[in-house]
Amino acid sequence: MLPAMIQSTSPESIGISTPRLERLYALLNEAVNSGAIPGAAIQIGRYGIVLTPRAFGRQFPDSASPAMATDTIFLTASVTKPVTVTAVMLLIEQGKLLLDDPVCAILPEFGNRGKELVTVRHLMTHTSGLPDMLPEDRALRRQHAPLREFIQRIYSLEVGFPPGSNIQ
Repeated sequence: MLPAMIQSTSPESIGISTPRLERLYALLNEAVNSGAIPGAAIQIGRYGIVLTPRAFGRQFPDSASPAMATDTIFLTASVTKPVTVTAVMLLIEQGKLLLDDPVCAILPEFGNRGKELVTVRHLMTHTSGLPDMLPEDRALRRQHAPLREFIQRIYSLEVGFPPGSNIQ
């Protein structure tokens, strides 16, 4: 299957009503202008064709924040879990991974400070003992820290509870 392509096509050509799409854009503008949200970015597609993306407002609530852009990267956190878990389950199906494999068997640097017993299953079920985000997460994001910095901070974290004994 070919990747979706941004087209300069009318919404109607892919079965989307232009007046309804404009109402959606107006609602997003209204949400930004009323202060309900600082900003939003949206891209709509159908049948492998995507319309031109749109951005509204700012990236953060403060007025000095950069304007939202159509290529702004968002913190998505656990909403990615269904995709990640599906990929992990494919690896399990292929015999390349087990749910009860210790994470440190895959990433040796991870195996310290109480994380030696954390398994793939613990990560997928929020029972690893790790916090839902790094304590310095916002500061690192403001600094535009590279991914490797986040990974190093995860390696240095201590678990907040024994793996498998609670849900975070």
